[in-house]
Amino acid sequence: MVNNPTSAPLPDNIKVLKNGTLYDMTKKRFVGMRLDLAEKPTVITTENAPEYHSLARSRRRELLKEAAAEAVEDGRLRTRYGSDAWIAEIGAAMQRKATNIDDPKMVDAARFLMQETEVGAKVALEQGPTVTHIHQMDAATVALLERIAKQQAADVVDAETTEE
Repeated sequence: MVNNPTSAPLPDNIKVLKNGTLYDMTKKRFVGMRLDLAEKPTVITTENAPEYHSLARSRRRELLKEAAAEAVEDGRLRTRYGSDAWIAEIGAAMQRKATNIDDPKMVDAARFLMQETEVGAKVALEQGPTVTHIHQMDAATVALLERIAKQQAADVVDAETTEE
């Protein structure tokens, strides 16, 4: 009886749950599924998998933000920035690290701050885009070019010049 849509009525002892699962009240267990009877389908398919993945990723992101916000030690940052105080605390820690000459990670901390504040982005925009060309050739074209190169190499004559 799994996802077998029929017009036949269900027995009285079968209850249809919101997701289309069939629950047998006498056996006290699930006995099947009828997606056509579901109010809100929860079966993961190839069509809705990206949506579920996105929801899970969003939930994890929000959980990490909340945990980071709760762990902020500086009350002034919490008062000033609210739930984004953890970002300010990271920035302050990186600034202290970037300006400590004895810290071996000084350059990395400075690079992080420059990248996150997009200070270095101005330089990249002023320099303009870098254009590179990549050419792909099939075997016949490579063979032709090699043959031409060999022919040109054979046409070169070694000679000495003399003044008359």
